[in-house]
Amino acid sequence: MTVKTIVVDDHAIVRRGIVQIVAEHPDVSVVAEAGDYGQLRTALRQHGDVDLVVMDVSLPGKNGIDILKVLREEMPRLKVLIVSMYPEDQYAVRAFRAGAAGYLNKASAPEKLVEAISQVIAGRKYGTTPPGLTAGQTNALEGLRAGYLVDQQPINIEERPIAGLFAHDVSPPQLLEQRQTAHELTTEGAAPAARA
Repeated sequence: MTVKTIVVDDHAIVRRGIVQIVAEHPDVSVVAEAGDYGQLRTALRQHGDVDLVVMDVSLPGKNGIDILKVLREEMPRLKVLIVSMYPEDQYAVRAFRAGAAGYLNKASAPEKLVEAISQVIAGRKYGTTPPGLTAGQTNALEGLRAGYLVDQQPINIEERPIAGLFAHDVSPPQLLEQRQTAHELTTEGAAPAARA
C-alpha cells in the first residue's frame, strides 16, 4: 500500500529537503507540495484520498494548529505529522490536542522523520521527548501522545502550571503554590464582576 503524502512548509528549500527525506520511506509517495493553507486545499482537491500530511506549524495566513483543527473536522482519517522548528515542549501539546498524529522537531536527524512517518502510518502517535524531562513529565507527555488529553477543553489558567511540566522541572510544592496563585488571581479578577 502506498501512502499518499503532501508536504507543507512555506520555505521552499526546507520543503524540498523534507520531500527528499520522506521519499526514503518505501511505502510513501509524495503527491504534492504546498507552501500555505490555500495550496494545501488545492492539493487535497487534486489528489483525492491523501493519507498523510507532513506540515510545519508556522505557515503564512493560517497557522498549522488552526489547519489541523480544520483537517481533523473535515477529514478525520487523514493523519498529520507536524514537523516544526519549535521544540516539542512549546507546541506539541497544542498539536496533539488539535489532532496531530505526531510531532517532530526540525533539528532532529533525518532518520527520525522516516521513523516518525512509520509510527504515524502504523496508527501510533509519535513525538520526540525533549531532553531534561523528569520521568513524571515524560510519562505525562506519553499520555498526551496516547490521546488521553486530545479531546479535552482548552487549558485554563489553573491548568497552565501543569502544562508547564512539559517544559520545566517543577516540584509538587512549587506546582501547588502556582495553582494557589492562579486560583487567587482568578477569584480576585471575578469578584468585581460578581458584585456588579
